Amino acid sequence: MKTRVLILAGVLLSTQASIGFAQSCTGGQLDSTYGPSGSDGFVQISPLFSVTTGIGGDYEGIRSDAKSNVFVIAPASVDSDGDTVGAISKVAANGNRDLSFGGYGTVVPGGQPLSPYAAMTTDGAGNVLVATQGFIDVFTTPTDVIVVNRYSALGVGDTSYGDGVSGVATIPLVNVSAPIDLRAGVDGSVIVAASTNDPVSGKRVPVAVKLKPSGVLDTTFGTGGIGFFYNAAFAAMFGPTGKATDVAIQPDGRILIAGRVGDNSTFNQFFVARLLSNGALDTSFGTNAGMTVVSFGAVGTPDAVAFGRKMAVQSDGKIVVVGGLAQTATGLPTGTGVIRLTSTGHLDTTFNGTGKQAIPPGPGGVAAVNVALQDNDKILLAGQQFVDAAQTVSVAAVMRLTSAGQPDSTFGTFGVATIASPLGGNSGISGVTYTPFKATGNIVVSVGADNRVTKSASYLAQLDSGHGTKCH
Repeated sequence: MKTRVLILAGVLLSTQASIGFAQSCTGGQLDSTYGPSGSDGFVQISPLFSVTTGIGGDYEGIRSDAKSNVFVIAPASVDSDGDTVGAISKVAANGNRDLSFGGYGTVVPGGQPLSPYAAMTTDGAGNVLVATQGFIDVFTTPTDVIVVNRYSALGVGDTSYGDGVSGVATIPLVNVSAPIDLRAGVDGSVIVAASTNDPVSGKRVPVAVKLKPSGVLDTTFGTGGIGFFYNAAFAAMFGPTGKATDVAIQPDGRILIAGRVGDNSTFNQFFVARLLSNGALDTSFGTNAGMTVVSFGAVGTPDAVAFGRKMAVQSDGKIVVVGGLAQTATGLPTGTGVIRLTSTGHLDTTFNGTGKQAIPPGPGGVAAVNVALQDNDKILLAGQQFVDAAQTVSVAAVMRLTSAGQPDSTFGTFGVATIASPLGGNSGISGVTYTPFKATGNIVVSVGADNRVTKSASYLAQLDSGHGTKCH
């Protein structure tokens, strides 16, 4: 294997390269020119932490803009309670920090600290919006909330947003639970995918929340701004509880919500629902009058618990959802589940013959909860590949699937590119975005890495998507 030398924060580190290359294509190759000189393609976006803190690669928020700039959330510090405080960084297309953003290339939001599952998006005006789960301590009684902050393209907080004073939009929800996500509409409104207790059943259910462009709840949406679309009939068919973990807004204003439903113990299933602009179910979509639910296995089977997580919508309107699989909610991952639905919400049988696929988490596969699409709609699954059966040793991995749902042999090694830890230990990918705005297009990933002993940190790395029609 090829040995690299990496200099970070004045420390000389030796690492092993494990990127696999296809014989005739460059797809999956690490771009060693990305980032500052001497970084060997790894752009450090967090301080070095003690590995015992368990942080470094858990932050999932990452987005790219029309100039191939990348906005990413990464850990910035640890507070007095031992909780991680996240920050937003802007990195230019060449991998160097954009120091015009916040004055240092990084912004630490005030108020609620950004949790590892904090979500981020951009709007049509170039603003950056970030949402995180938190709570407000009212007379020692914590109240669950989701808070949303808006920043200009230069990283300046918009104090007119939300409450009009601090610039924070606060969404009160009962028993809210991460992950969450958000997207901005063409008018500057925001849809948040989240979960909260159903006012009738008391169970945690998936919901959608709408904020006006000013950051206040849009009371014309759902009930007081909250769309409770997971009704009693769905609960009886598919399980009492669930989470909405991703959202997409279609060009006509209809809203796609993805996540998981089940009992969150012995079984879970992927779901995709489509809502009208007022928060009501679009009954013309899916197999169940507004919702499609997909199972990967019966209770007790290896893939019975399917944690639907991230969604991507192809240029033809087809819907891809990815998430982890396990036998029980607390068991080790058994693989990665991927589904593709038609634009009308039915399983697309041109994808792997069935519309779904279970991918092993070990060698040759990937344990992924993140997904992105190339400009040709090839599917990128990002996460980690476990080296051992106990799943204690991992390497960051991206798998590329063709439109037919099969590993793309022109990418990496048999469809998988791996990235060894720049610190010499474990590595995994917590976020992925595709930047199609260059001549060739590139894949940018947020990598968490450690040395398994004393250090962990977060990095950005860039992979080549491949030159030429047959390789890209």
